[in-house]
Amino acid sequence: MKQKQAKGKKGCLIAIIIFAGLSLLSAIFGNHTKNETNDSSTDSNNNITTETTTIAYTVPDETATETTTTESVESSDETTVSDNQQPIILEAGTENEYSEHLTLNAGTEFEENLIVYVLPAGKYNVHNITGNFAQINIYSKDTHITDEGWEEPEEAVFVKLLKEDESTEIEINEEQYIEIHEPAKFELSHIQ
Repeated sequence: MKQKQAKGKKGCLIAIIIFAGLSLLSAIFGNHTKNETNDSSTDSNNNITTETTTIAYTVPDETATETTTTESVESSDETTVSDNQQPIILEAGTENEYSEHLTLNAGTEFEENLIVYVLPAGKYNVHNITGNFAQINIYSKDTHITDEGWEEPEEAVFVKLLKEDESTEIEINEEQYIEIHEPAKFELSHIQ
């Protein structure tokens, strides 16, 4: 009978040791965290959407945390679409992002300092918002000396006197500029 009790105690002791060993292994290998990250980017019609999903799992207590972040960013072409859509206001004698200083007959008693406007090449609708007659001039950037000894633009590409509220179309390239005289004021819209 003592042998049976000893065998029973040994079996119980082995079961406790096995259970303790399994618990220890579970504690060592079971407390790790599994992270999954899913990044995706989509680009269509100049919209960039970035989606980030992070999922964290904790095995022993079977809890899970999920975080999702979605960010949308508008992008535009390098051709700056907004510039083409916004009207450009040119007012004689007033500087803006398109204005440059031009000096003709420099160093003479007839020196002329002008503010001219160099626009991106293209076609524009020009509307006279002066409130009176006003003239718009397009000249080549190249100059020459006249027979009388004056420095002036090589070529007058376009010259037009517009009535109040009158509009016209112009085309300009990189080698040309617009010159207007006070009190002229024009609104230019880029034609696609």
